[in-house]
Amino acid sequence: MLQRLLLVLLLIIGIGILIFRFSDSGAEIARREMFIKGSVPLHTLRHFIDFSKQTAFTTYGTIGVKVWVFRKGIQDGGGETPPNKK
Repeated sequence: MLQRLLLVLLLIIGIGILIFRFSDSGAEIARREMFIKGSVPLHTLRHFIDFSKQTAFTTYGTIGVKVWVFRKGIQDGGGETPPNKK
């Protein structure tokens, strides 16, 4: 179990966490906090990025959490794009 955890930690390049809160009554201002550690490229389809989001409904309002985990490796095909042939 420990070896698997260490392997996963070595493969992680960056992590991003977004936490947001909305008031059900509208009396309070909605708040949002973003934490990023390392590198998390969100505008690409080539990299392994795991994403998850969850919502909790509480008596104080709605709380949401989004998490991005950027892992090493490139999806199918590997390496760089081939040069253009003329």
